[in-house]
Amino acid sequence: MLVEGTRIHVLVRRLFAGDLRRHFVGEVLDASGGLARVSGFGFVFDEGRNRFIRCREEQERLVALDDARNLVTLLPDDLDPAVLQLWVSSGRRVTLTDGDEYSLEISELDGG
Repeated sequence: MLVEGTRIHVLVRRLFAGDLRRHFVGEVLDASGGLARVSGFGFVFDEGRNRFIRCREEQERLVALDDARNLVTLLPDDLDPAVLQLWVSSGRRVTLTDGDEYSLEISELDGG
């Protein structure tokens, strides 16, 4: 279903309360069967600062699309993954935003 150029957000559901809160935003380079090769940026939650830290360098990853831990959201084609950020509000809501027009509230309630 995913094709080259599709932009995605991946929330990796936690198995235990102490697991890292991880997200990934990027672009699909190739997809076949239950795997997608993607290029983009990972995010990890820093509990001490109450904010997400984005990896500085762009990465390539394989995402298992049939893994129940990976919740994949399709993003608009015109979004640039390099400018996207994850913000945590005072109410602990997580928002993916480009800081301008695009904003997506993300529920981490199912394991996040």
